[in-house]
Amino acid sequence: MVKRQTVWLSTMMVLSLMLIGYYTMNNPTETTNASSPSVTTTVGTPDSASSSTSPSLNASSSQSTSESSVDFFVATQTQVDKNMSETLDNLRSVIANSNASTEQIGSAEDQIKQLMDLKGQMANAVDAVEGAGYKECVVVPDANDKFTVYVSAKKLSADDAVQVMNLVAQQLGVPMTNIIVTPHA
Repeated sequence: MVKRQTVWLSTMMVLSLMLIGYYTMNNPTETTNASSPSVTTTVGTPDSASSSTSPSLNASSSQSTSESSVDFFVATQTQVDKNMSETLDNLRSVIANSNASTEQIGSAEDQIKQLMDLKGQMANAVDAVEGAGYKECVVVPDANDKFTVYVSAKKLSADDAVQVMNLVAQQLGVPMTNIIVTPHA
């Protein structure tokens, strides 16, 4: 089962990199000028990766008028996948380290299992939200079991936001107070 998940994760990373390359190569003038400063800022900040990427991605999408809503969701999901992949790689390097203690290896294995479970739960949450009628959705994990959910909508009523929060809370097993829903058109 773990090998299948590893193959699946590797496949998703390759596809994500292909999408990044595709969007980078197809709009070199507009995308490069608008995205380069925010990417440099994101990489340079020592804050937690998931909480600092969302605002910079949101800012870059508002700066670039040619970037569509779908591009925002693809870029955000790609960044989430990249962050999770880096964490998995770090944990796997701990396991592969011959100098690591059995406690460190056990802890790394537990964290890998938790991360893979979280990734599956996030995918289920996205499917549930998209099943509720939203064209695009991405779930971004923040620190301390908090999540930001971006949905494709110009506006969200309070009832719609609560519905999305409820769907995501059920899938992730976290309280609704730990979920922030943000519309993105």
